[in-house]
Amino acid sequence: TTCMCEDNRIKIPEELGQVVEDSLRKVKKIHRRKVFCKVCLTAGACAAAITLLLVWGFKNPVMASKLPAIGHLFSQIEKDVSYKGNFSSKANILLPEDKGSRTDSPYIQESNGITISVTETYCNNLAVYLAVEIYNEEAFPDDFMATKYDENYIDGYDVLRMDSIDTFSFDSPKSSYEPFQIQGNYKDAHTFIGIIRAETGAANFRREQDTEVPETFQYELNISSLSGYIYSGWVEDTYIDPVTGEEGICRHLDGQESKVYKGNWNFKFDLKIDPAQIQTVTLNDVNDKGVGIKEVVKTPFEITATYVHPEGTKAYDYALVICDANGDFLDFQGENTRNTYQTYERNTDTVSIFLFENEQFWSGLVQYYWAEDYETKRKTKTFAEYLEEHALYSTHVDFTDK
Repeated sequence: TTCMCEDNRIKIPEELGQVVEDSLRKVKKIHRRKVFCKVCLTAGACAAAITLLLVWGFKNPVMASKLPAIGHLFSQIEKDVSYKGNFSSKANILLPEDKGSRTDSPYIQESNGITISVTETYCNNLAVYLAVEIYNEEAFPDDFMATKYDENYIDGYDVLRMDSIDTFSFDSPKSSYEPFQIQGNYKDAHTFIGIIRAETGAANFRREQDTEVPETFQYELNISSLSGYIYSGWVEDTYIDPVTGEEGICRHLDGQESKVYKGNWNFKFDLKIDPAQIQTVTLNDVNDKGVGIKEVVKTPFEITATYVHPEGTKAYDYALVICDANGDFLDFQGENTRNTYQTYERNTDTVSIFLFENEQFWSGLVQYYWAEDYETKRKTKTFAEYLEEHALYSTHVDFTDK
C-alpha cells in the first residue's frame, strides 16, 4: 500500500477542528479540578471557554521595574503553563544578573511603551522555549488577567496573544511559522512573565521533507503586536453534557473586543540542542490497512510520533493517541499542539501508541477516559487496554534500553 507521512502543518477543517478543540478542553478539565461549568460542544461554548483563560480581576497593582528583577523566570512559571517542563534546570541564561549591563542587550526590546525581555532559552529538536518578561508603562487592563474570583476558571496561567513570525536558519527554502500566544502570570498590573513555545517548524513536517534539526542553529522571532480581550459582562448559555446527556448552564464572559498593543520587537538567538537528551525509535511499521508509525521521538519534556496513512487520505483524518506506562492518556504539550504529548512528571519509560479515525476517537472512544467512574474502571481495564480493542493501529515502545 502506498502511504503518506503525517504532516503537522496541514490545516484541519473547521468543523473537525471544533470537535478536537472541544475534546481537548474536556481533557484539560479532568486533569485539573472539578468546575461548575462544563464545556459544551458548540461554537458559543468553545468561545466561552477561551474567554475564561484571559480574564483576572487584579487589585492594588505595584509598579515594576522595566528590566527583569530575577534571572530565572522559567522556575517561576514552568509548572503552571500548558507546556510544562523543568526548563530552569537546563536553561541558557541570556541576561546577566547586573541590571546595568542589560541596557544594550539585544534580548531587551522596547517599542511604544512596552519592553519585552527574553531572559532564558531552552530548546530541543521538537521545540524552542523562551522565558520572557513584558513591562507595560500604561498598565495592562484588568480584563487581560484570568479571573481570581471565578469558580469556573480552569487553568493556572494567563495568556497574552501575539502576532509574530519566526524563522529557523536551517530551513531550505526558508519558511516561517507564527507562535500566537504567551502563557504565564501577571506579577502586577504592569508586568507579565511567561513562556513562548515555538515548534521547530513542526518537527514531523521537517522529517517528511528530510530536513534535520541541527545541533546549533539561529532562531528569529519578530513580534508585531500583543493583545487581549475586553469584555462587556457575564451571560449564561445552556449546554448538553457529551457524556451524561444532561442539560446544564454555562456562565461566561461575553462581548469580546481586542485591546491591541502594536510595536516592533525583533529577536535573534543562537541556539544549541543536546542530542544526548533526545531518544529516537525508528519503526517503519505499516499494517494491512495502510496505517502505521514511522518514527517516535522523545525529549525530556515531550513525545511525538510520525505516522503514515494511505495515499488519498489526509493527515487530519486520523488521531494519534499516546498513553503512558500506566495506560493513561498523556496531556498535550500545549494548547496548539496536535501530535506532541507531555511527558513531564509522567512515567513514559514505556508508551502505548494508537491510530484512529479522528471522529471515531474524539466523538466516541475518548469518553471512556472522560467518564466520572474512570478511576474505578481502570482497575480492570486501563484506557490503553480499552483503546487496544478498537485501534486501527497500535504499538508499544520501550525507552529503557534506548
